[in-house]
Amino acid sequence: MSPTWTGIATALAAWTVAALPCAVGEQVALRTDSGMFLRAADDGTLRADRLVPGEQETFELGGDRDGPITLKTYRGRFLLAEGRDAKQLRADSPRAEPAERETFVLVPAVARA
Repeated sequence: MSPTWTGIATALAAWTVAALPCAVGEQVALRTDSGMFLRAADDGTLRADRLVPGEQETFELGGDRDGPITLKTYRGRFLLAEGRDAKQLRADSPRAEPAERETFVLVPAVARA
């Protein structure tokens, strides 16, 4: 079973764009706390099920230095929070430019016991 988005969000947390060890426009991979990399499958689903990052596990970091970020897949599609409450994530936004549901804010992770 793949980690949930909560686990994936933990992998994103604790950084602001200004503090990231990479710059806007660079390629990044997202690793969960269980060591698996997030993958954007060809059907637009997101899965954390790869041990080594490859093309499907690579995202382009976008956004402003002090603002929200965007993540674009190798296919040129943005990650998207969709559904009634924006609780479902997909990797197939049809937008050429990101809108509200294609932007994310990095926040500090809660320390684990």
